[in-house]
Amino acid sequence: MAATRGPFPRCRRNCRIDAAMSEAAGPGGMAKLAAASEHMSVARVRRSTKSSSRSKRIFAPQCWLVAAISGLLMNLVDRVKNVFRWSAGTAKVERHAGLDPPLDKPENDAASHALTSNRFAFLDLGCGSGGSIDHCERRFDARPALGIDYTKSEVLAARAAGYVAYWGNFLDGRLPDKCVRFVSMMDALEHVRNDIPLEEVLNHVARCARDFLFIRHPSFEPRDMADLAALGLKIGWTDWSGHTNPLSLIDFEKAFAKLGWHDIVITPHMFLHDTASPHIVPIECPTDTTHYDPAIHRPKPLRRFNRPIPGKFDIFVRLNRKMSDEEWNRLSNIQGWEAT
Repeated sequence: MAATRGPFPRCRRNCRIDAAMSEAAGPGGMAKLAAASEHMSVARVRRSTKSSSRSKRIFAPQCWLVAAISGLLMNLVDRVKNVFRWSAGTAKVERHAGLDPPLDKPENDAASHALTSNRFAFLDLGCGSGGSIDHCERRFDARPALGIDYTKSEVLAARAAGYVAYWGNFLDGRLPDKCVRFVSMMDALEHVRNDIPLEEVLNHVARCARDFLFIRHPSFEPRDMADLAALGLKIGWTDWSGHTNPLSLIDFEKAFAKLGWHDIVITPHMFLHDTASPHIVPIECPTDTTHYDPAIHRPKPLRRFNRPIPGKFDIFVRLNRKMSDEEWNRLSNIQGWEAT
């Protein structure tokens, strides 16, 4: 494969794509940073009470009343702790006692109202079950967060893990202006309807952020897909039914230009170095084939790429022009943490 072209040379002076592409081609490249992120969960403690047979005989008439009152008090204490424990630093996130299933209608208004309190450090759009919130908490040392996701089961899972999450479409309704320090969208934009201009989506969500916008996006670069197609191969996620909006870097570049955003940092990672990657499958595999399985798929031609193919891009947009260059470089630098 030839050297990387595409949108890279057209980036303006303030738009930096890190040298990770060239570094990753060597044995000490950025690919070593690809590691799996573990979703942190909050375990529930079971409490049980035991009574001797003798106490049961003596206090049988009163036993049910004592147990009921005790259970109510314990439940009340747990709920109060879960709401306030984040402020004392004893839990990684705040938990809403009032956000319990079932969810019978989207909660866009409730999410917007919660954001007006200005007590959340960041807004995570497409939060899923909470993994992206956990990532941003660790990476930026920021909490608490509020997440929004369109999949009801994911929202319930996020709440069960202790996160503040609301069910709804973040494009419905207006979000409060400058209510959080930053907005994150990790593996989210590829799921947005492709009939909505990207600049409209970005402008809608960026209003909430005071400092910056953080996007993690899978690679759909046309040149890479064409080169793989010539080998009779494809990257599995480029043919998923859930990926309705396969944006490339040039799509982002055009949207940024329309919005007048110039302080952009784009960092590729999760590199694919050869066709042996399980993410690369035969081109005839049906839609939604996630990984290569030699038991059911034909053999792949074994090739090592003469340039690494990025699996994902981390995209930072600087919104606060008063932020120091030192702080901006610290936030947008991929070095020193494990990209997942």
